[in-house]
Amino acid sequence: MPEHAGTSAASSAASLPMDDVAAIKGLESWIAENGGFTHPSLRISCGARGRGVVAAEPLSSAELCRLPWRLLISEQVAEESLSFGRDLRMSAEEFGSAPGLLLLSAFLLQERAQSSASSRDLRDQFYSPYYHVLPRCLALPASWPEGHWLHAGIKGSHLERQIRAKRHSLGLEFSLLQSFAPSYTWEEFLWARCVVASRAYALRGQRCLVPWADLLNHGASHEVQARYHVLDEVVQSDFVMTLTKDLTKDEEVLQSYGDKPNAMLLLDYGFVLPKSAISASVSMTIPTPQIPDTDPQVILKKKQLWSSSGGRFGRETVLELNRLNFDQHLQLQRAAAICSRSGEPTPGEPSDPVIEMAARDGCKTAAEQMLRRSKPSVEMGEIGERTLQEQDWEIFAQQACFQILDEERAVLQDFLSWLSDLSA
Repeated sequence: MPEHAGTSAASSAASLPMDDVAAIKGLESWIAENGGFTHPSLRISCGARGRGVVAAEPLSSAELCRLPWRLLISEQVAEESLSFGRDLRMSAEEFGSAPGLLLLSAFLLQERAQSSASSRDLRDQFYSPYYHVLPRCLALPASWPEGHWLHAGIKGSHLERQIRAKRHSLGLEFSLLQSFAPSYTWEEFLWARCVVASRAYALRGQRCLVPWADLLNHGASHEVQARYHVLDEVVQSDFVMTLTKDLTKDEEVLQSYGDKPNAMLLLDYGFVLPKSAISASVSMTIPTPQIPDTDPQVILKKKQLWSSSGGRFGRETVLELNRLNFDQHLQLQRAAAICSRSGEPTPGEPSDPVIEMAARDGCKTAAEQMLRRSKPSVEMGEIGERTLQEQDWEIFAQQACFQILDEERAVLQDFLSWLSDLSA
């Protein structure tokens, strides 16, 4: 999985640092010493997608790796290793957080803290060969510094809303973890949480960190050549990853992290695909309609209509608009138009010409307002040009944001075209 927020295309021919080469060799030796297997014709290289696994020679229908279950760091291992593991799980479940991700994060932090406290190197710990391969620095959006120019560049976008929501959620998780382990800092937590979020697999009902296998990068569905499964569903045994398509020499082996739009790939893993098959989304805010009626029964019916259409009373309704739900947004605007007009709503009103015109106008106004607020990528480029000594992660993050902002604007423009076609 990606080592950091990404690399520029210029790094496609770069070789791994010697420290990384030694760490990966140590990891593969550790796997072999503990009864596991990694294919000898695969090598780790640094390409356009960052650090990844490539074929040193042509391969077909091969087993890429096999790891005994005990080499995986499961959330069960984490829970049993933490003195507060059970309580943290219970609190996280009540809190609505993902307990597995939080448990694994706390476990990584504990392993690091124990190593420092005892003045021991990580190599003295069982999983140390894996720890040495983990990235030391991640630049996922949740860890962008406060006040960084990247935040100004995405202001008003759906991406900004998603990053704010992610940071808020992580902040609540951090507060929960601190109630059990107050010594950990926000920066330490962010590192561990981002490592886990970008690398954990869902296996047998729990999240697991899988050494070596998580070095494979993500590809679009037509690019994926690797599949994984756990042998023997009754007794915990081996994690196995197999090749599903033939590989040519120097071709990268790719797995799938799931079907996600580019914004989610950037948030969770720190990269984007050149062209995602999953539609981008845009947050559309629809204000609660003002009901002019005084009859309690009419008011109740209109509130029920608004709620059944996806609206929320008492606060603004936020709908994630994508190319698959244009009609849902129009339906909500129809309900708003009906609720705003005096009189009892009737089943035939959504097809009323006046209602239909008001609904389409509401959709058009909302989309045009979003387009005005959404910064074109050229404006973000100007912000970046004013920043001196950009780091690699900043350059990549800027390029990723360019792409996502353009995808958001394309959705809004397609929505306006769809509305125009309805009126034709």
